[in-house]
Parts: sequence; structure tokens; C-alpha cells
Amino acid sequence: MAFSNDIISRAQSDLQRAEKDAANAREKLHRSEAEINDLRAFLRKLEHYAAPTDAKVSSPATRSPRGSGGKARRIVNHCIDLIQQAGRKMPMNELFPKVIADGIEIGGTDEKSVLAGYLSRDERVYFERGVGWGIVETEGAAVLLGGATAPSFIDGGQNERATLTLDPAARTEPIG
Repeated sequence: MAFSNDIISRAQSDLQRAEKDAANAREKLHRSEAEINDLRAFLRKLEHYAAPTDAKVSSPATRSPRGSGGKARRIVNHCIDLIQQAGRKMPMNELFPKVIADGIEIGGTDEKSVLAGYLSRDERVYFERGVGWGIVETEGAAVLLGGATAPSFIDGGQNERATLTLDPAARTEPIG
């Protein structure tokens, strides 16, 4: 019996050591994940403050492109429609209630943050601090949401401030 009691006590000791090692590993993993989240938040904030002060725009290279039929894409399409209808940039406090009022289900525990995330990852919109969400208007953006093409007619000359104008009298031909 002494032999089996010795084996049992050694096995219990090994079990306690393994449980302690597992708890330490979980704690280390938790600290590492928290550090990863902190560093990601820091980098997002750094990118935010490194962008030009007149318009905080995410780099298209950092955005993940989405397919045309995804939920996020449909929600952003709706937001773009709302911004176009308003004819101006819209702050989130104005855009979010309209999206919800239109019956769009966003999902997540903080729907406003989820909506902001969808918008920030879409190359067709940008955020301007103090003003709100706007639509990127360049010659390359002349294709409308439904797939139709808009006239490639530019008001204001060929500079970075030029805006795309949808003039029904203008010819509509694909941009290629």
C-alpha cells in the first residue's frame, strides 16, 4: 500500500504543478492579448493623428475590400444613399438614427461603432473630423452604386478639390 500511496501523492503533486502551469500560461496569454489590443489601438490613433488635418482619411491600402453582396457593403451603400440625399457630409449622430429608422439591422453590441467600422473600411467614403462622413468623389468614382456609369464631367477644373457632377445633359459613357 505504501507504494500505491506514494504513486498517488506524486500524481497529485504533478497534477497541481500542471494546473499551476496552465493557469500561468492562461494569464500570460491574457496579458499578451491585452498588449496586442493596446498596440492596435495605439497604431489606429497614431494613423488618425498622422493624417492631414483637413480630412482624416484611412489609407486604401489599410482597408479590406469587401464583395458587392455582403451585409457591410449593403449597409454602406445605404449610408452613401443617405449622404447623397442630404447633399453634404453627415456626422454619425445624424447618420446612425436614419439608418436605424430605415429598418437596417447592423448587429453587434454597439451598433454605432459597428457602423463606423463598416464605413471606415470602405474606400468609397471618408471621415472628416468635426464634419462627418462624406463620399469620395474622384474620376474613378464615376460608377454609380447600381452599376450605371455617370458622366465624367468635372466642375472646378482638374485639381484635387474638383467634384464629380451628375449632369443629365452630359453624355454617359463608361470610364475605362
